[in-house]
Amino acid sequence: MVDLYRGYSEGLLADDAGFDRPNTDALMRSLLGQGEYADSGMILPFAKTPSGETLLSFPAPIQAVARTSARAMGGIPLDIDPYTGLPSEDVLADAAEAAGMFTGAGLLAPKPSGALGMSGGGGTTRVIPPRDVDELGFYSQALEAAKNLPQAKGTGQQFEKMLLGAGVKPDEIAFTPELRGLLDQPQITREELVSLLQENRIRPQETVFYGGDEDMAEGMNFPAEAEVLDVYQAYGSQYVDEVADDLMFSETEYFLDAIGDIPKRTQYGDIPDTREKIEKALLFANVDELDTNTEIFLRQKAEEMAIDRYNYDPVLRLQDPDTGYEIVGSDDTGYIIRDEGGQSITDDVPFSLSEARIQAETHAMDRGLVGYGGGETRFSEYTESGGDNYREMLLQVPEYQGMRDEFYETGHFDEPNIVVHARTKDRKMAKDAGDTLYVEEMQSDWGQRGRRMGFDTPKDKEKLQSNIEKFKPIQEEMDKQLGLKKEARAEFAKLVADQIGGVSSGGAVKLHDKAVLNAYNTDEILASGAGNIDLYDPLSGQYRNFGVTVPKEIKDKWKSATNEFNKLDAESKPLQKLVRKTADIPVAPFVGSSEKFAEVGIKRLLSQAVKEGKKYVSFSSGDVQYDRWNEEGLVPFYDEIIPKVAKKVAKRFDPDAQVGDMQVRMSKKDMSDKADRFTIEITPKMRESIQEGVPLFVSGGQGLLAAGQGMRQDQQQSSGIMF
Repeated sequence: MVDLYRGYSEGLLADDAGFDRPNTDALMRSLLGQGEYADSGMILPFAKTPSGETLLSFPAPIQAVARTSARAMGGIPLDIDPYTGLPSEDVLADAAEAAGMFTGAGLLAPKPSGALGMSGGGGTTRVIPPRDVDELGFYSQALEAAKNLPQAKGTGQQFEKMLLGAGVKPDEIAFTPELRGLLDQPQITREELVSLLQENRIRPQETVFYGGDEDMAEGMNFPAEAEVLDVYQAYGSQYVDEVADDLMFSETEYFLDAIGDIPKRTQYGDIPDTREKIEKALLFANVDELDTNTEIFLRQKAEEMAIDRYNYDPVLRLQDPDTGYEIVGSDDTGYIIRDEGGQSITDDVPFSLSEARIQAETHAMDRGLVGYGGGETRFSEYTESGGDNYREMLLQVPEYQGMRDEFYETGHFDEPNIVVHARTKDRKMAKDAGDTLYVEEMQSDWGQRGRRMGFDTPKDKEKLQSNIEKFKPIQEEMDKQLGLKKEARAEFAKLVADQIGGVSSGGAVKLHDKAVLNAYNTDEILASGAGNIDLYDPLSGQYRNFGVTVPKEIKDKWKSATNEFNKLDAESKPLQKLVRKTADIPVAPFVGSSEKFAEVGIKRLLSQAVKEGKKYVSFSSGDVQYDRWNEEGLVPFYDEIIPKVAKKVAKRFDPDAQVGDMQVRMSKKDMSDKADRFTIEITPKMRESIQEGVPLFVSGGQGLLAAGQGMRQDQQQSSGIMF
């Protein structure tokens, strides 16, 4: 401590805080146990509040060396807020004991009269108690700020302004149970505020599942690779013809551009028709005008293109021989999951095979057909190779203001109210072999559902209603076009019925009360203008084939209505997606945006990494997540949002924190198996700050009043304050 004072007396501490040197000098002497108050056994007060209390506070010059020097020499470590002159970190137990008795509002001790130029008289000195840090390493910024408020009484509105000025986030005020009600009162006290926050602060809890020696649930036996179905297995014999017709007659320009120059001679013979003639014939679906060799060539090209289009995103099939479950689909069309009886179990169609497998396994587990293997975890197979100590960490908020019911995301975890989950492994860094907490996945099912379906808020409900109103005239026009298509189908059905001696009703044709024309071949014939109908005659027991031609007016009506409907449907796809929202997902802390749940997740991961003595926290990349889950939104989340939020959090703990892409060892055995991953390097300063507590609702933390300009003595309200 002598060195601390020597640093001050020799000018190492600048006099830039507006305090006169004699008083500052006296304070330093008192801190060092020298001078007039050397035997008082306490730290002297320096600031006076409007209510008459005096707070333990120190001039800003001391801040430069107080923390490092005092701690190094066994003294009292203090950070001094440059705006308020108040302690912004915990006062150690020896200072608390020296200060005197403890009360709910702080530690109180008699105030010596005439100290350091302060007016004499009675009063107390309040020592701010240590932060109330929960078992996950979080503290409430609202609670810590409330304990440090200089005003003892006032209106709820005044206290709310002071809390916000001290860096408290609006979300913490909104979601803390009963806090809103207190702040709406005409008169409250600091003690009431502190007491409520101590009792009702948001307290997250965590559920952690640990992996075992085996990775998979024990019963499901899906093959490692899905079976790729060919186009005929997937869609039947008619699919290629149908797509070929669409290419030729509905996508004519694209189809001909894909073919390129029309050859004069092919394996089918000479082609006499020009491109102009071919285009006209296809646009009006009059292929009879073309030479037979031309028609054969075009049909062959269209079928080849149809098969190529299918092969770009083929249908996959997974079958579990033990349970009989089957998954069929593709990343583009989605996956249908069927149980052993062929019944679909799919409520929310997944668009990745990995997610489809998870839903199938969950359904089978719920029925008791399969159990767990490999410890408590569920999803260890959906990770990158290498690494160990696999865990699934679920951060939950069990109670908050406005909570109606518990929130569950079926198919993933059974635990309620999960605001963010992280699946992690332990790995080594390439540059120094330091340990890193490697985040295989960090997501919020709750947040994702809210963004997909809309939260139960006036804002989201208003957006939904606005989109419904925008879509209404489009829907009316689409319904009109569907009506015209129905008219064309009915007119065609009557034509066919008259030809075969049957009857028609709407778009159906019957002979002897048996349907002979289904919707599929009706649409095909209407689109092409001619075709054959296979009729089963129940009287003769034989099939009869009829050739039919569609009159131009019926064909034109069908084609025009179809094209207009398809155009409206394609153009309104984004709006249709918006009107399918429900705006009924409950609102909760941290789930309102990707940045919010990413922030609380990153802070929790940093706390865990510090607790385990790790030097880094690394994150999987967007391309890995996209390949695994087929969700385009995951790419910007992992490659943009997580780095942005992580940098903000890390820099608040330590402005010199190192964040960015660093090489992670993906394999213990193969030292060359490395990958660039976004990484936070935990500096000694970050580690020290995190160990002292992490603010739950604030990015990072640099002391009790990190955002506290609103607490400056010269900016405190002087009017309307009630004592």
